[in-house]
Amino acid sequence: MTRVGIPDPDQAAVERTAAVLRQQASACRALGSTLYGDLLIHAADDVLAGGPTADVLAGHMAARIASAMPLRMLAGAHAVALSGRAPELAAFYPSAGGTASPGPGSAD
Repeated sequence: MTRVGIPDPDQAAVERTAAVLRQQASACRALGSTLYGDLLIHAADDVLAGGPTADVLAGHMAARIASAMPLRMLAGAHAVALSGRAPELAAFYPSAGGTASPGPGSAD
């Protein structure tokens, strides 16, 4: 898919990005955040499938691991949940009035 102003990432970058997302998912789960672990696993799968997450991260697939791209992506999702623009997402965030239960579609 051609993105305006952003070159398509090569397959190695896509696979590396998915691996970084999965690595952070494992860390999140180990630290007790099932929600973030599940979100990152779904994001990794979506990146590999060329879905919307791949579009969002296209300009960041070459980022160094130290840039904390997965955590920045999660911070963006949290901000959207808090803004009220995504009530379906906010339903899973206690800080937005939701519950911490992963619910349907979780990777668990």
